[in-house]
Amino acid sequence: MRNPFKNYKDKLSDLYFHDSEIASVELISNVQFNRKCIVNIDYYNWEGNKENSGVWVWKKLKLTMNFVAHFDWNVPDFINQSFTIYDAEFDLFLDELDVKEQTKKYKYTGYKSPLLNDEVEYLSIKFMLNNFEEGIKSDEGFLYLIGSDINIEWIDEDRRIGQTHIPISGLD
Repeated sequence: MRNPFKNYKDKLSDLYFHDSEIASVELISNVQFNRKCIVNIDYYNWEGNKENSGVWVWKKLKLTMNFVAHFDWNVPDFINQSFTIYDAEFDLFLDELDVKEQTKKYKYTGYKSPLLNDEVEYLSIKFMLNNFEEGIKSDEGFLYLIGSDINIEWIDEDRRIGQTHIPISGLD
């Protein structure tokens, strides 16, 4: 049974990812067939800025999953908006994965899940992208990850400056 206190969503769910942009995604195959994923995000930083302030400073977020169980990326519009985040959803398919992991524990003596165990934090996150078109798999763009041994790092170098949304002023 997965430990709800190890769900990394609690550290990310208060962030408002809307209008942030995925700067890069890196999948790395490393020792013992583990799969690692690093996602660099230019975070729009709604919380740290004020409308009409004159300067809007973004933040850089590096999200690392040291074990990736699921990676799914869909960008059905081949030309436009493949990296801009519309929203983020959490905890998709964790119940189903938990059942599969429990089955493995009973089937294989000494089995220890690399995803759902009490030693590492886990995360299921689906970034919905501003990318819509008739697609092969889905009509919505997304980057969907499930993994464990999660780290986030805020990076101070090369932060973007400028607003995506231009506020309308003079309307009362």
